[in-house]
Amino acid sequence: MSKRKTRSQSGKASGRGGPTCAQRQAHDKGKDIIDRERIYRTIIIEAAQGQFASLRAACQFHGELKSYHTINRRRLHLTKPAVKARSRQQIMTEPQERVLSDWMRFLGICGYGLSMKTIAPKVMELCGQKKKKKKLDQCRARAFNFTTVNDNFQKISKVLAEYHIPLRNTFNMDEIGSQMGGGRNGGKSELFFFSEEDQMRYGINSDNLELFTAIETICADGTAFLPNTPEREAAGKPPPSVIKPMLIFKGQQTWPNECIALSENGWTNNELCRMWFDRDFLPGARAHADLEGEGPDGKKKKILLIWDGHNSHSVFELAKHAYENDVIIFQLPPHTTHRLQPCDVGAFAPLKAAWQARVAAREQATGEAMHVRWAVKDFLAARRDALKPNTIRSAWCKAGYDVSHNDPDQPLRPNPELFTEADYAPAKSFSTQAQLPSSFPPPSLAPASPAPVEDDEEEDGEEDEDDEDLADVIHAAYDRTCIVFTSQGIRS
Repeated sequence: MSKRKTRSQSGKASGRGGPTCAQRQAHDKGKDIIDRERIYRTIIIEAAQGQFASLRAACQFHGELKSYHTINRRRLHLTKPAVKARSRQQIMTEPQERVLSDWMRFLGICGYGLSMKTIAPKVMELCGQKKKKKKLDQCRARAFNFTTVNDNFQKISKVLAEYHIPLRNTFNMDEIGSQMGGGRNGGKSELFFFSEEDQMRYGINSDNLELFTAIETICADGTAFLPNTPEREAAGKPPPSVIKPMLIFKGQQTWPNECIALSENGWTNNELCRMWFDRDFLPGARAHADLEGEGPDGKKKKILLIWDGHNSHSVFELAKHAYENDVIIFQLPPHTTHRLQPCDVGAFAPLKAAWQARVAAREQATGEAMHVRWAVKDFLAARRDALKPNTIRSAWCKAGYDVSHNDPDQPLRPNPELFTEADYAPAKSFSTQAQLPSSFPPPSLAPASPAPVEDDEEEDGEEDEDDEDLADVIHAAYDRTCIVFTSQGIRS
């Protein structure tokens, strides 16, 4: 067994030096803060035990006379240490940090020390996702509500139960737009080495913002690629896709390639979507799906295709054509794809990251920006890197479907219970009904007693015939409870 290199040895071997000046300064600063707080606690304890005549004398003995006012405020609990005062800005709480610190010491003793790269998953396990705000459009916040989501799952459950559609027959399709340069946001964060004298530390990236569109399809059983054949392996070809993607580039001429299409702006349209359905989806879906025989109730087996309401494919002619070919189209509710569409929820983010990594690798290898002549090959390679079976199944689970049984012959199981009240909370601000916190005082259910109404008699001694009707109106008005906000508080 070879010995593990020490920090200095590994740094020399890889060309990496020791910690930088900024890292040493940050480490020393953090250490100084901890030591200073420890001295403050010692001064407060010794002064409280009577070892010194006063708190000032204790501060003078420890050489912290300049910090007397700070220590006195600490003693009176008027201020907190910097770590506790900024605890809300930290990703992890203090108990979580103690747990992580204990595990880091234990793993270090066992010879499995954590690095900056391997510590991130541990932090995510402890505290969940980072406390970072995400932007949400108003239309999406309004559309994703309990009523809409439950209605969607009831309808798809009815379709699945009626036709007994298994996982291998269930697909989700969506378009993804990508830039030739990979996008200005960049891919995964990566560390680079620079000279200490280099203050700018630039990194040259491609500025090619030319857009192309890919029509992607994922299957509920997690299969994205078929097993490779010996003939293809001998020829150096990768495994074929279950459903071939369609890459749409900007152009005017027709393209005979089975994977490429052209449009005026690089976007999809009705004609290209019909071409994708006939040329790519139907052959691949029929070959992968189980269409032999009949269902338990004697009905012919179908293929289920879930998509959004984009105007490029949400047309009656295409839906009719699909039904004639034993394909049931299920359209998701508008503005809910950020939570209900598997492609958007869990498949496209890894695909974009893999594409950006391929763009960066191509630029480093050739010194040139990504070009169309490489885009198809590199995008197909990015698909193989990103669309793993676990990634696809996880995307369906996040969208509200239970595929944990991993049986391609079993039907899809809708799981609307996945979404909690917190998921529907943004829609409450658009509700027509009152949405009040649990601590809000409930209104009084007892109707307020109306003031007595005196019956005045007419001069001729007859009673007013409208008094009874007027009393009914008054009672009806007082039966309604009203909550009034005043400067003194809330009253009913």
